Amino acid sequence: MKNIIFLIATIFIFIGCAGKYSTIENSQIIKKQNKAYIEFLRKDQFFGGGADLFVYEVKNNKIIPVIALANNQRFIYEVEKGKHKFYTTPYNIIEIDVEENKTYHIDILPNNNYKFYALIVEDNQDINNAINELQKDGCKENILNKYNFTKRTSDYKSPISLIVTCEDKKLIKYDNLKNTPTLNEINKIPIVSLSESGKKYFKSQLDNETKKFNDYNIFWEQKLKNIPLINEPFMKINKLPSKENIKKYDGIKLTSKLNENIGIDLINDINSEFTSYNGNDKLDIEIIVNKYFVGNFLKRNFTVALNSNFHFDSIAVIDVDVNYYDKGNKIASFNIVTSTDGSGLIFDKINSTHSQIIKEVKNYTQNNFIK
Repeated sequence: MKNIIFLIATIFIFIGCAGKYSTIENSQIIKKQNKAYIEFLRKDQFFGGGADLFVYEVKNNKIIPVIALANNQRFIYEVEKGKHKFYTTPYNIIEIDVEENKTYHIDILPNNNYKFYALIVEDNQDINNAINELQKDGCKENILNKYNFTKRTSDYKSPISLIVTCEDKKLIKYDNLKNTPTLNEINKIPIVSLSESGKKYFKSQLDNETKKFNDYNIFWEQKLKNIPLINEPFMKINKLPSKENIKKYDGIKLTSKLNENIGIDLINDINSEFTSYNGNDKLDIEIIVNKYFVGNFLKRNFTVALNSNFHFDSIAVIDVDVNYYDKGNKIASFNIVTSTDGSGLIFDKINSTHSQIIKEVKNYTQNNFIK
C-alpha cells in the first residue's frame, strides 16, 4: 500500500510542473552532412505523461544538460560521429554509436512501474520482420515458432515485444509492445528547445543529479548496461532458422561459457530440461551467460525509494546468448535478457528471471528443432 501511495504522489507532483522547461521551435532545423543527429522524443500518451524527463549527455563521467521533455515533444540534438552516452531521469542510461549524415531516434517510454527507459527506434528490425512474414505468408506454425510466439487465450505473444492475433491462419491485428512510432508519427511531434526556466532548473539540480548519476552509473555498468528494465523477457534475434537449414533432431548436446562459474545453476537447470533428448542425431546448443545477478529478494519486497542503493541491490538481471549448431554450422542464434526490480506491486517482485530464461530457451528449442 505504501508503494501505491508513493507512486500516486510522485505522479501528482510531476503533473504540476510538466512542460514549463521547454519552448516550441518554429524555425526549420537545417542538418549538416558532416554531423549526426539524435532526436529524443516522447509520444502523446497519458500513461506517465505528467512527468518532465530530463536528458543529460555523459562526457568524461560528467553529466551535461541536453533537454527537458514533456508529453508529445521532441528535441533534435547535433553530435559528432562516434559513441555517445545519455542519462535520463528518473533513471536510465543508453549508449548509441552514430555515423555522419544520419539521424537516430531515441524514444523515452514509461513502463508498467512508472519508471522510464529509452530505446533506439531504429532497433526494431525483429518486429518488422515478423509482421512482414505474417502478413505475407499468414500465421504459419514455422513463422510463429522462429520468433518464439506462445499461444495465449486469444492471441500469441513473442519476447521480441510483439503480440499478434490470427484468424483462419491470417494476421488480423498486431500490437508492438515497444510502442515505437513510425517516421511519419515522429515528424508530427512538435520540436522544442530548452527554455530559460529549463536552464535554471538544470543548474539548480545539477549537483543532486550528478550524485544520483554517479551512484546509478556504477550499478548500470555492472548490471543493466544496455538492458531495458521492463520486468519481462526481451529477445533479440541474431540469426533466424531458414527453410534450408531447419530440421528436427532427437538428441541435444549442450555446451556453455561462463565467467567464473556465474550462472552455473542456470546452465544446470537448462541442461536438466533436455536430458531426455539423448538420440544420436544431436543438435548442438551453446549457452553463453553474459550476466547473472539474482538480486536481493528481501529488498525487492520492501523497496520504495527509486534511485537508491537499496533499490539497485534489489534488481535481478540475466543476459544470455543462445547459439544452435548443426555439425559446426550455426543455424540459429538469439540473445535473451530479463530483469525485475522492487518498485512495482507485490506480485511483480517475485524473482522469476531464472525460470523465464529457461522457459524461453526450452520453448524455442522444442518448437523449432525437436522431433
